[in-house]
Amino acid sequence: EDALAADLVTGMNSILLMEACYMQCPTVSLQPGLLGVDELPTNALGISRAAYRAGDILPAIEGLLMNDQARTAMRAQLANSAPGGDAARRVADLIYEMLEGVGC
Repeated sequence: EDALAADLVTGMNSILLMEACYMQCPTVSLQPGLLGVDELPTNALGISRAAYRAGDILPAIEGLLMNDQARTAMRAQLANSAPGGDAARRVADLIYEMLEGVGC
């Protein structure tokens, strides 16, 4: 994945940004002039950095590219928020629970 080789991943609002966060890549969502609600879940969780004004873009990018402490802090936050990886087991458990409820 290209994101793993990048020093910083930027975009607007896409699955690539979410994947980059889950791969523990520093990520900035560039959405200057956003009207309405930010729909990117990683921004809501605080694991990607968002820039909603044009003047916030350069500081957000420079902050994660040039500041080792900020990049290390973001990577630590990303590591602590990684999904559990047990989704298939949880879905199977839910299916068994539902089947028991209908008498199967």
